[in-house]
Amino acid sequence: MPAVPRGHRSHGQLGRPRVSRPVNTVQASGPVDARLIVLVGDLTAKNGRIARAAGTAAAVFRANGYSTQILGTQPPEGEPGTMATWSASLQHALTDLAEAPCAVVAVGGDGMAHLVLNVLLDHAAERGTRIPFGLVPCGSGNDLARHWGTPHDDPEAAAGRILRRLDLGPIPMDLGRVRFDDGSTAWFATALCAGIDAAVNQRANRWKRPAGSLKYLFALAVEVVRHPPHIYGLAVTPTPEPSESPRDLSAPTPERTGSSSLQCREALMVNVANTSSIGGGLRIVPEADPTDGRLHLFVVDPLTRLRFLRLFPSIYTGDHVSVRQVEITPVSHVRITGQHVVYADGEPLGELPVTVDGVPGAVPVLL
Repeated sequence: MPAVPRGHRSHGQLGRPRVSRPVNTVQASGPVDARLIVLVGDLTAKNGRIARAAGTAAAVFRANGYSTQILGTQPPEGEPGTMATWSASLQHALTDLAEAPCAVVAVGGDGMAHLVLNVLLDHAAERGTRIPFGLVPCGSGNDLARHWGTPHDDPEAAAGRILRRLDLGPIPMDLGRVRFDDGSTAWFATALCAGIDAAVNQRANRWKRPAGSLKYLFALAVEVVRHPPHIYGLAVTPTPEPSESPRDLSAPTPERTGSSSLQCREALMVNVANTSSIGGGLRIVPEADPTDGRLHLFVVDPLTRLRFLRLFPSIYTGDHVSVRQVEITPVSHVRITGQHVVYADGEPLGELPVTVDGVPGAVPVLL
């Protein structure tokens, strides 16, 4: 997906994760069409594969008594195809509906999930209706799907999973909220990256080949040579006790618990994770749980190229957590300063500095 222009951000198979507290289900508030499912995807992408996946999932929903509407992320005629125009187009489409759908389903990868989730958070703030989010994963990284164990590149199975969750009720999922100093805000589901991981995303997003997670591996091979460690300022607030219920997003942000620690350090990777993996299966925080009210600050100290290449395979298995140069800290709030690009859910957001908060139960999901 294309970069987000400055000042136009939205306001806003690993198996199932370990759940450290009972998971409460939440229902959308406001008038709801209990039988309408809206699917959203870039219908021109991947030689029509996204359009075919959306059509297959929609057929499954209709066979089970639901009505469907498929929306493309194409911007209005004459406008550039940026995340901002795509978001505005989807927001207008949701607003034009007489009643909110029972679910909005992203068809694509983590980038499409990022787009849809940001629009749903905007919609909830403006209209007071929390619409459940679903995912038919068929992107490059699919890290949100990997974390929840949602089948990817199998739209029938993914649609079946959404139907089961509609029967049981959605799960409240935490999100990370990113605030920039210019006042703009964005939300993320998987992780925010501000180190070599962001540089890898930046390079991989420019490549059409190779397909899938392989392009992240090739991009990493380039950045290991080119990307030096950077100096970061980190102001960290330790995590509070896990939250037991979703918070009203229209209410003021509660006071953060714990005292902040400030550090200036050189690092190769700086990441704030909500789920377990990035880059198509790199399990940076294996124990991450997006229902426990916590984020995790993941930092890798400077390493030689050879040492990093030795470390890298262990990130797929989670064995890297015992390495001395790797630090994982549960946090509720972190401010990151320095000079580096910032990515979240594989999408470009801007540049440091940023302030990141974890918001418990921010969105109901059908994952």
